[in-house]
Amino acid sequence: MKLIHTTKIKSNDVILIPIPKNFKGKEFYTSIKYADYIIYEKPNIENSKIIRKKTIESFRKSKLEDFNWTFFLNPLASDLVVLDFDDIECTERKIKFLRDNNPEFNLKWLVFQKELLEKTFSVRTPSGGIHYYIKRPSKLIQERKIGAIKVNLHLNGDLLKSYKEKFDTIDKKVDVIKIDYLPKGLVIAPGLSLKEINKKGFIQDRDYRILNNSNIQSVSEDLENILCYIFAQTEGKSKEEKKRRIIIKDRKEGSLDIDTIISETIKKEKELENIKGIILNTEQMKELRKKYDEVNKKLLNASEKDSLILQGYQNAYSYEMQEIEKNLKTKLENEIKELLCSNIETEQIFNINYKYDIASTLFNRNSEFHSFPPNLIKKVNDAKEGQRSEIEMAFITNLKVRNFPDTYIIYMVRKHFSKRTKCISSPKFLEQALRVGETLKHFPQYLNNQDTTWVNILMSISILRQIDFRVFSKRNSEKMRLALDVFFNLASINNDLEINMNLKEISLLSNGRINNKSLKEYLKIFEKHKIIENIEWMDYNQNRMAYPIKFTLKSLTTLKIPKKLDLPRFIPQDGNQPLVYIPSIGEKGMQIIELLRQHDFLSASEIYAYFTDIKDHRRVIYKTIQTLLRYQVVIKKNEKLELSGKPLNQIYEKFVNEKFGKKNIEKKERALNPLKRKITNYKQEAYFINKRREKG
Repeated sequence: MKLIHTTKIKSNDVILIPIPKNFKGKEFYTSIKYADYIIYEKPNIENSKIIRKKTIESFRKSKLEDFNWTFFLNPLASDLVVLDFDDIECTERKIKFLRDNNPEFNLKWLVFQKELLEKTFSVRTPSGGIHYYIKRPSKLIQERKIGAIKVNLHLNGDLLKSYKEKFDTIDKKVDVIKIDYLPKGLVIAPGLSLKEINKKGFIQDRDYRILNNSNIQSVSEDLENILCYIFAQTEGKSKEEKKRRIIIKDRKEGSLDIDTIISETIKKEKELENIKGIILNTEQMKELRKKYDEVNKKLLNASEKDSLILQGYQNAYSYEMQEIEKNLKTKLENEIKELLCSNIETEQIFNINYKYDIASTLFNRNSEFHSFPPNLIKKVNDAKEGQRSEIEMAFITNLKVRNFPDTYIIYMVRKHFSKRTKCISSPKFLEQALRVGETLKHFPQYLNNQDTTWVNILMSISILRQIDFRVFSKRNSEKMRLALDVFFNLASINNDLEINMNLKEISLLSNGRINNKSLKEYLKIFEKHKIIENIEWMDYNQNRMAYPIKFTLKSLTTLKIPKKLDLPRFIPQDGNQPLVYIPSIGEKGMQIIELLRQHDFLSASEIYAYFTDIKDHRRVIYKTIQTLLRYQVVIKKNEKLELSGKPLNQIYEKFVNEKFGKKNIEKKERALNPLKRKITNYKQEAYFINKRREKG
């Protein structure tokens, strides 16, 4: 006997409640008082059996098929939710107003509409409304919310006033939008026809017809954040979870406020940039300069013998001035490091900056490497009023999609944006831009920019997170992800798919442990699979494929991904930091750290789910987790793993000190700075290559 008129909803999703097929002019009612019999803690199937039994007992001359069977939603037994859109025309106009006047709402509603509403099972109601059926595993909202979208949470000031003026005459409940969130209670089931029912004084037949017969969509973790925003709901979280989040927040912030650390860091960096001007104004430098100039004057008329003595003085004063500058520079650099590395959040700023700074020293470049598109900064600061929002949003989106942390982006904005920009003049705009960027990081298909190269590069960065690189090579597949990640990051900085840079420099800028020889090997594999083209090889000593001079990336948007990961793999932008060099931590350890940065806390099983592509993944990841626990990178509470809050550089320094102790000082110094050691090795290699060249 079929009581549910669709295959998309199963008997364990709902409790079945009998209602008449013909109401004979009466208003809606149920055939039995179901509330007296439902036990919420029991499975839905058991509750349905109880209801059927009571129905048969109450209507002995009737059969079950003589009734319509509608749904009762029980959030304790099922994650099924119905979104009830009513008064469609007015609701759509209100939503359009919000989308036109709130860019964050606009983007998140677009994702909500395209990724959920348009894909899921839906039913047209007799009034012209729509019931959208979704499954929400988090069960974050467990009570019915009538008029679930509150306009004043998405508009304020003159915009809210304009909204009320526009809709006040056509809707008494102007402050709410007629979209109900129904995780609990009675919902008329799809496929039912209610005959001769009295609705607001009118006798009519009311049919609930299936509109979209697709499978019911489940709310993914990324969509969960969208729903929380749209329905502005945080209730339902346990007190324990709220308490834990507060503890984590306090631990991350440490003794110094993050804003203070960033402000002080920028102040000291400006001092570092103007170090010569600062030194010239010190009494010590003024005195040395005076002595140097006096010697210089004496040199004009000095004898040959006196000149040698005076030049000695001059060199001594010059050396002393250089030492003062060097010592002050070192002092400021150490103060900046100490400031940033005092906090697990701001430490990321130091590690990311250090990677770009040290890479520029390999070939003694005159210009430094940037983590951001320099031309975009110029556009931001040159933008006229009315153009600023879009350009500033583009800058933040670029960094967010590339997985830079919010702390780093805030630091970059405060350091490089002028006072008249919106991000500086309106902190709420910056907060909104970061949230928009976070959404686009997970849904890059909604990037909207006239620059197609910019969009294609950012989308490619998102796509490479989903690729199972074992389809290209069984060996070191994750290293291949690192290689392609750094290639596209460089392309994003220059807004150009052509890469013209030495592989040694590229390896230093990568987000993990990878060397130039591995990059060369992966280039050939990528070329074979048509991900890279137009490789120009350096020709020396008759070796026509020594190292590439330049190559061109192809947008991954046109690539048919042969195999995807179960969950995307986000590579941290500080993944090339010292901690990655501790045995059994490596790139996998940094990716686990990145997961905990994003989620605050996860169980071991939840972490395993992100690494199912790795052979014997549970054993491998278990070993990495144990290493992270041993070095107190993470801690375990109530079967959940979370970051300890200890700065990672401090943990690495402790590891090196314990390994080498007071002996082997030279080895310890080299171990403390893996990137510097890598540069030394590269320079030695270059020296021997040049020697071989000279010999012919």
